Amino acid sequence: LNIHKREDVIGENETAWDNRIRIQKYVYLADYFNIDLGYTNTYSMYLYGPYSPILAEKYYELAENGFFDSNPSSTSTTSYPNLNRFIECMKGKDTAWLEIASTALSFAECHNSIATLIKHVALVKYKHSEEKIKAVINDLKELSLLTVKQ
Repeated sequence: LNIHKREDVIGENETAWDNRIRIQKYVYLADYFNIDLGYTNTYSMYLYGPYSPILAEKYYELAENGFFDSNPSSTSTTSYPNLNRFIECMKGKDTAWLEIASTALSFAECHNSIATLIKHVALVKYKHSEEKIKAVINDLKELSLLTVKQ
């Protein structure tokens, strides 16, 4: 995330839009690393994958109150034992990867095979290639986040 001031979250520019999508996906994916940030049952499917309006309200509120204008201290990893693994796994992941990954995980419980999951994600995420979707799903399997059978 590239957040240094409130406009980086609530501004009407491409950077702020991308940051909002990334915040939504990071918090959603954190659940799969057993990092409960309190938004588990607040998501529904939206244009860019799972979306929590309650989480959106929170980061808008934080931005309005100057939270992003300061340099907040980092979260203690003792509160979240899997936080370092989560951070390491998310390094270098672009917004498209986060969008596809969160969507695939959201749909995974409805599918009994990777092939049907790929088709479902490709149908919804038509702007992304099937190859990109397969690569993300393969990453999720390698991270042991996806348990759908072949």
